[in-house]
Amino acid sequence: MDTEQLLVTVPKAAVMTDVGRSTGYELVASGEWPSVKIGRSIRVPVEALRAWVERRTRMTNPAGGARLQVGVPFDELKK
Repeated sequence: MDTEQLLVTVPKAAVMTDVGRSTGYELVASGEWPSVKIGRSIRVPVEALRAWVERRTRMTNPAGGARLQVGVPFDELKK
């Protein structure tokens, strides 16, 4: 029976979304990526990563690339 992983470490989330490890931790610290703390460990829900990618995909710039601005609230990027 295959089970899908619900939570991943920040470094794994960074690899999954093709951002740097430090950027992943910045995204967690800013609240851009929701996280779950288990003891001293931080995990990111896989579904939250999918939702984040969906939001970023819809916010493409005229050149066709997605904009990534760490620490900028999602609502601010829409302006």
